[in-house]
Amino acid sequence: MNNQKLTQARARSYCEAIAQIFYEVRESRNPLDQELRRFFRNNKKYGSRDRRFISESLYSLYRWFGWVKDILPEQAPAIPSENKKFCSAITAVLCLDNLHREPVAEYISQLAGVNTQQVPKEKLDDKRLWMGKHFGLKKLNNSDLVPAWFVDELPKDFNLEELIIDLQKRPPMWIRLQGPQNKNNTLRELKERDFDIYPHAIMKKAIKIVNPRVNLYELKSFRDGQFEVQDLASQSLGFACNAQSGQRWWDVCAGAGGKTLLLADHMESKGGITSTDIREWKLDDLKKRAKRARFSNITTKNLKKTRSASKKRPYDGVLVDAPCSCTGTWRRNPDARWSSTAEDCEELAKIQTDILEKSAPGVKAGGVLVYATCSFSVRENEEIVENFLKNHPDFSLEDFPHPLTLKSTGGILRISPSPEDCDAMFAARFRRKI
Repeated sequence: MNNQKLTQARARSYCEAIAQIFYEVRESRNPLDQELRRFFRNNKKYGSRDRRFISESLYSLYRWFGWVKDILPEQAPAIPSENKKFCSAITAVLCLDNLHREPVAEYISQLAGVNTQQVPKEKLDDKRLWMGKHFGLKKLNNSDLVPAWFVDELPKDFNLEELIIDLQKRPPMWIRLQGPQNKNNTLRELKERDFDIYPHAIMKKAIKIVNPRVNLYELKSFRDGQFEVQDLASQSLGFACNAQSGQRWWDVCAGAGGKTLLLADHMESKGGITSTDIREWKLDDLKKRAKRARFSNITTKNLKKTRSASKKRPYDGVLVDAPCSCTGTWRRNPDARWSSTAEDCEELAKIQTDILEKSAPGVKAGGVLVYATCSFSVRENEEIVENFLKNHPDFSLEDFPHPLTLKSTGGILRISPSPEDCDAMFAARFRRKI
């Protein structure tokens, strides 16, 4: 098969895969990354190059969905590569993300009959005008790139325009060096593999990696537990907690343990951390990660059993990294923009209040309580803090330095994607009175 026919065959196969996954995610509301894993697990014929194109196209499709939703067919086309509207939408989003120069992408643009010359590379306003010219979408607004309900969840002084610009950029990957830095070989291995790495100016263990070319989980330094993949905003939570060697901490909603490992590293594996969750399989993942990192001060327990025990023997510090709407991770998970609702924020706020109320008794007199989410929502953040303080006069906010700027926070931390190129994070640090 000559190169042209091979490109055409790949384009037809890719369009079919993209359509199948896209419409399945829209109908099921399952996370895109979950559906991608399932699809590739069931379709072994796709190699790494194929998987990359399909994955990038889908993430672009959801990133720019607010602008292309009126182009897309309502239902999955019978033959996606022969559906001009579907091919037009794929072409549009690949152009908007500057991924349109690959031969397969160029062939899909031919199927759509779209001229892909002079695509704007940077400015969002220029991209919007280009969309209007080439696709007849004259009434596009930048605010169309987020759901309408989301705007009402933001703080009143929030810069929505800046956030939308950030959300349309593909995120980098952040890692956290783990263990004694004088014994950590991660940076050397990354340099040997020719990674583009950017250590953070203040948080010395935080390393930004742009366009990683190999699987980080295959590196020897990862297998040796010398780093974890963790966003910069998430790493900042360790400085809000400021856990000290020899203390006892409780990570209430530990999940797979990213924050637990962060606390253990800050504590230099001294003292003790009780990590709880209602999902046993998540705790099983945490045990494996702790073993790889050689942390011996972590104990995993069922959340319900730990609550009663914590009242009898309270902790120096309690971290409540609460389940939330995860709007702060929309940059990495653009599909979630279009599956989340305002009702989710309302329901989650009730859950967050309940978890915080039931965890507070586990803080000893003079101890620290940290509440955190990866959400922008005032209902999930400031309102939770305000109501907690109203109902608990024995707690008060405690100032701590902003991990990324060292400026005073007054006890409340908000991190946005700009200027640090990361996810969003909210944290409040309370001190219980003696």
